Amino acid sequence: KAVVSTQSTGEKLLMQYFTIVRSQLVDMVPKIIMRFITKKIAKLSSILIKELYTDEKIKYLIQESDRVVKKRKASSKMMQVLLKAEELLRAIEIGKNSDFL
Repeated sequence: KAVVSTQSTGEKLLMQYFTIVRSQLVDMVPKIIMRFITKKIAKLSSILIKELYTDEKIKYLIQESDRVVKKRKASSKMMQVLLKAEELLRAIEIGKNSDFL
């Protein structure tokens, strides 16, 4: 009976050991997968950034569209007209004030 009891106890301990090892493996697999995915994404992002920031592509990315260029030029002209109008209004106002003196 002692041999059977020891064998039964040994089997129980072995089963408990395998249960613990199995649960640890189940916990580790997603962590390992995420680690590999993270490494691959880091490599991929560095490749994409190097590819994106070449001289040719930077020039293309910062180039203004024709619509924006036209709008900017029109705004600049309008600003010059408004500044000239402000200057004229101030000159008229100064002229009116000097008449009363």
